[in-house]
Amino acid sequence: MTPPQKKIGMMSDLNGHLKCFMNNINGLNSPFKRKAVMNLLIKGKFDIVALQESHIAQKHVAYLKNSKLGREFFSADARKKRGVVLYIKEKIEAELKFKDTEGRYVGVEIKMGDRMILICNIYVPNGPKTRFIKELRDQITKSEAEHIMIFGDFNGVLDPTQDKSRNTKRPKRDDSGMLPRNMLSMKEEFNLHDIWRYHNPTQRDYTFYSARHDSWSRIDMIWATSSLLTKSIEIRILPRDKSDHCPIIMNLNYKSVYHKWKLDDNLIKSEEDINRYTDITKEFFKFNIQGDTKPQIIWDTYKAVIRGHLIQLTIGKFLGGKDGLPIGKYYKKSNGRFHLKELEELKKTHTNLSWFQYAQMKEQYSKDCKIGFNETESIWDKLLRNEKKG
Repeated sequence: MTPPQKKIGMMSDLNGHLKCFMNNINGLNSPFKRKAVMNLLIKGKFDIVALQESHIAQKHVAYLKNSKLGREFFSADARKKRGVVLYIKEKIEAELKFKDTEGRYVGVEIKMGDRMILICNIYVPNGPKTRFIKELRDQITKSEAEHIMIFGDFNGVLDPTQDKSRNTKRPKRDDSGMLPRNMLSMKEEFNLHDIWRYHNPTQRDYTFYSARHDSWSRIDMIWATSSLLTKSIEIRILPRDKSDHCPIIMNLNYKSVYHKWKLDDNLIKSEEDINRYTDITKEFFKFNIQGDTKPQIIWDTYKAVIRGHLIQLTIGKFLGGKDGLPIGKYYKKSNGRFHLKELEELKKTHTNLSWFQYAQMKEQYSKDCKIGFNETESIWDKLLRNEKKG
């Protein structure tokens, strides 16, 4: 597996319009076709381009480079088959997170405003999909992104009654071509939605014609989490042009919004809770009001500490606990640094913990790191010691 590459980008904040293009291009080895496709994409001025079935072998990946389209992130097979590539404009901060070696999937994390978004480009196998789905799910789970968007040729439909053209030779109830149950489970687990269907709940349109089955189907899709779904202002299926699949263009209108955390008063109503947070406050200032540390830094750190405890209590009560999740239950320390435990490890003791809740915990962990969470002998070390004593 290729290690993550260095983040690059000229913009730390990206607000407003984001223009995306996707197409199963069915081969880019022909110099004439490759030039025509690249010129079309350059003319479109897209911020993100996702192409499937490039058919570019690993030894020829230089053919995929085009600085006018942005930085390329690809997965290529050893042979001239499969292949996916993502082009992301240089103005967008982007980092490769994962890819396979068979030309099936690539994942890139981008920054939009203050949000990290995982962009995946996939080419799902036409036959058995179990191994592919497991690998993709595992890679997405490891990602630190709060939001997900998947471009791809899924080689299957979500609803045969809506996403496949009617054929009088087929029986009325026909589930052929429908995505397998484990793919649908992954979609539900990560709270993903079909953006085109969201904007067109009853309309019929298709992206691929199968001469063998004499039918049209909408197997090319863009899935996204709810947070991105509402940002999509337009998505269209275009007529076929350079390939046997129809291209899809999508426009996102994204503006960075700061969500201020608010205290739930119910967390400090009981006398037991009031005493707990009083003790935490006294403990914090006992160990931290010393030296030349500026008062504002101490105050900001205290707010982060107390907020972290309140969030732990909220999650813990949701999972059925009385006192929330103690810090030591989901943080561990190795090589002098704190790390958030993996979701699989936490689910051994908290089976109801969802992927979305875990994403919230990772967001809080990232914030805590910025204010000295991983400093030597930090307040978190002291709190962990106190928990162990208790």
